[in-house]
Amino acid sequence: MRIESLLLTNINSLKGTWFIDFTDPQYCGLFAITGPTGAGKSSILDAIGLSLYGKTPRLESINQSGNELMTRGTAECEAQTTFTAAGVRYRASWKQHRAMRGKAKGAAGKLQSQTVRLEQYLPAAPAQACWDPVATSINEFNRKIVEITGLTYEQFRRSVLLAQGDFAAFLKSDDDSRAQILEQITGTHLYTDISMEVQRLYKDQADLVKQLEDR
Repeated sequence: MRIESLLLTNINSLKGTWFIDFTDPQYCGLFAITGPTGAGKSSILDAIGLSLYGKTPRLESINQSGNELMTRGTAECEAQTTFTAAGVRYRASWKQHRAMRGKAKGAAGKLQSQTVRLEQYLPAAPAQACWDPVATSINEFNRKIVEITGLTYEQFRRSVLLAQGDFAAFLKSDDDSRAQILEQITGTHLYTDISMEVQRLYKDQADLVKQLEDR
């Protein structure tokens, strides 16, 4: 999985709409998100978590009863991540808004249900290329995200999006759990499969040699 871009609107201290293109040359290799407290560093990571899983390490329950991530004084928030997995481009979107009330509709009302959308990019001629809907219901969206990325939310937050204080927990997790997560992230599970197959073939040949020697 490779995150290509992030679009966010009214997430925590980041009021308004912001766009980050991670394919820009300035982000090649390693880079750091820096800034003073309250500048919105964690909000960028929150937006990625929201767009993919509908929750973040800082707020794992977002519903019509409350949304502490929506910027104060605003009536809507959105997070959209474009990413590539197994050579295919996807766009995951999450949104929530407040109903507008009053004749002038200048006052924000009750929070509405969150909406999600997962799309797959279908490359073609420039005039025909399009984003094809893959999932629009929350249950189907959640299932597809895990299927495509190979990571559940818990695995994602313990490896890709480590919250402050959780890095030590990842390092201290047992070897099997840590190895499984790292394999899923890097795609090196292929080498585990090859190793197991080699061991199986070796055992078969060793058994055959022993049978021949016992004759």
